[in-house]
Amino acid sequence: MSEDRLGPARAAFGPIAMPVTIVASAAEGRGSWATATVMYVSFRPPQICVALSPGSRTLAMARASGELSVSLLAASQQSLAIRAGRRTPGDVVGIPDAYALPPPDGFHSRGVAGAMETLWCRVENEVPTADHVLVIATVVVQQGGLEDGSDRPLLRLHRRYHALGEALSEPSPEGYPI
Repeated sequence: MSEDRLGPARAAFGPIAMPVTIVASAAEGRGSWATATVMYVSFRPPQICVALSPGSRTLAMARASGELSVSLLAASQQSLAIRAGRRTPGDVVGIPDAYALPPPDGFHSRGVAGAMETLWCRVENEVPTADHVLVIATVVVQQGGLEDGSDRPLLRLHRRYHALGEALSEPSPEGYPI
């Protein structure tokens, strides 16, 4: 019987609800996309941290171009998350045209059309970890996709997809950062 080498990580991280994001990068006329873990790390300037596999095309292209996009998926985009999370042959890269949001001026990385939000960022730094590279990036352009409340963010929790539920409180008072 084979040992479950991810068992300890699954036990520790399974209960942590995380937004499902697609990180995209582009360089030399080609693009790449992947699902990735993202969190904010600074308010001034607004910065995020993205965990990418060291050998991924997405990381290689972000390094080459100095930029990336992060799209927070809506619950209705679960099938796209599954597709982006799979390895693809070397000649199949980038966000397919049917799902692509064009990049803003000064960027080459596409976003995901219909996402809850897309951030276009400049890469600032990298921090290697045991099995990933943390990419620190500054948010330059932010675009909301579904501000009308017609969909909810897609989350991962206990190795399953979930839609964010109803709000349990009023917005936080002024002075609280987010």
